[in-house]
Amino acid sequence: MQSSDLAAAAADIALGHSVVLQLKPDLPAGQLSAVRAFLETVVRVSANLDESRLEAAIGKLAEVLLPDELADARGPLATDNLELRDRFIAQVPQLMSPEISEQAGLRTKNPYATAARWKKAGDIFSVQHRGKEYFPAFQFREGRPHPTVKKALAVLPARLSPWQRAFWFVSTNGWLGDRAPVDVLDDPQAVVAAAAREGEEVVG
Repeated sequence: MQSSDLAAAAADIALGHSVVLQLKPDLPAGQLSAVRAFLETVVRVSANLDESRLEAAIGKLAEVLLPDELADARGPLATDNLELRDRFIAQVPQLMSPEISEQAGLRTKNPYATAARWKKAGDIFSVQHRGKEYFPAFQFREGRPHPTVKKALAVLPARLSPWQRAFWFVSTNGWLGDRAPVDVLDDPQAVVAAAAREGEEVVG
């Protein structure tokens, strides 16, 4: 699953390491401040925009908020966001809607119906990437939704986007002894408590 690698990559992007340290390691204080303001704005926007529009929004924000001297950093900022998602899709096993129906042993005329029904009920979630819908496979046990996933989704902050929820599940969590929620789904009480703490941290 390599959740630690994904968590580290997410932290790098959130802190601007991939651009600030690699492209402009010795920025003046004023420009560093501009980059921080940009990244903080991206975090706020990403919680409210549909993920399919996020990369375009990042590019537009960069044009307005980043200094001209950082023009070469604007593209990589958006690219890093996309590359992180590419890594998630490649490293974390995924299922498509027809596969979910097949694994559940349900024979329906519409192979997308089962996944859609479970998603609408809040049992599972999906992410959109490069024109396709993916369901992280860790949400399922023996072809059915893992009950802990639904409980966690119910208490995670509503403003989190599907991608933010996906990264929450695979990122190490201090409330879980630096384990990722995906690794302790069989301890529902701990996972739900960690999800509730996430809501408290966002509000506070």
